[in-house]
Amino acid sequence: MASQCQHNQGTTFNIPNEIFFKVSAFFIIQVSSLQIVPYVHFRKIHEDVRSQYFVTIANSKVNAILCYKKGTDETQSRDRGSCVCNSDFCGSDCGVPCRVWSSRPSSFEEHSGDDKPVYNWTSVLKRRCVARRLIHALPVNLEIDLFETRVASLFDVVDLFVIAESNMTNSGGTRPLVFGNMLKSGWLSPYHHKIMYVFRDTPPPTGFDDGVKADAYMRTHLTNSALDSVSDLADDDLFMYSDGDELPRPELLQFLKLYDNFSLPVAFKYKWAIFGFFWTVDESVLGSYSNPIPSVTTIDSLKDIYASDSSLLRKGFYYKNTEYPDVIEASRKYTERTRVSMDQLSIYDAGWHCSWCFQPEGIRAKLLDAPK
Repeated sequence: MASQCQHNQGTTFNIPNEIFFKVSAFFIIQVSSLQIVPYVHFRKIHEDVRSQYFVTIANSKVNAILCYKKGTDETQSRDRGSCVCNSDFCGSDCGVPCRVWSSRPSSFEEHSGDDKPVYNWTSVLKRRCVARRLIHALPVNLEIDLFETRVASLFDVVDLFVIAESNMTNSGGTRPLVFGNMLKSGWLSPYHHKIMYVFRDTPPPTGFDDGVKADAYMRTHLTNSALDSVSDLADDDLFMYSDGDELPRPELLQFLKLYDNFSLPVAFKYKWAIFGFFWTVDESVLGSYSNPIPSVTTIDSLKDIYASDSSLLRKGFYYKNTEYPDVIEASRKYTERTRVSMDQLSIYDAGWHCSWCFQPEGIRAKLLDAPK
């Protein structure tokens, strides 16, 4: 697996002075700012992939090689002089989660039988020298327990959580700022330096009658707020959008930060549960996994192809939809410029989609809040 460093190395996230209102240790973007507190420096990134995430394996028989720490059995690797992978990792350096290793871009999945081509991850991937940054954006409503789980499980791999809350439901009603009030009271305070809170008090331009459009506007507003508020992003940094009930596996996100040349966008097939992680959907009835949900792409492809709008990212195969010839052309130009293929990579068993995972009163509230 190649280890050449061919990528942009953005070293800092900067937050423009003029649009931030600082509350406690986290940040609120107000439609009408009440106060301006300058804050321009977000986080330095100088993570040398080789020392931070990989271990050198060497003995008298072979030259030194790099093996991914979390994916490698170091004792066996030193005995054998090669990377010996733990059960959930694959690849010559044990850096590829086996769930990724068994996945293929959509163009490869379209083939079946004897004519199905072999996808060789070893020849495709290049190990980076500096990790990408990852922005994880999601709307929040009542998913308090799930958000705590998300922050705890993804904190080490996500560089910035951007959460959006509104004082309006997507059906046009009013609601309290549950997350905002809890954060101001000190909830999750050890994690505040990685949380950006976006407040929206503007209704969808088309109103609330069309629930699909109301949902899309929520995602559009969130994406634009995130991209407008963080400067010095590198083109190949990553943006991930998920709904509040979707929880990806951290090792998959870490892989995306450490390697180049996988195709875009990255879609997740989640294990589907209802009311709690203990109650998985009967696969004989509905299938035990969700359909692939496009969730991750690079900053430049988000801008160039998806018009900085995660509601478009969520549309399956939007980048090649014949109804949008300008988007197809933008995808072609993007691949020509970056050598990154627009060919959706769907990863199986990528995490959990826990629908209606609330107490009974939360389920009732969500039903009342849901778009029409």
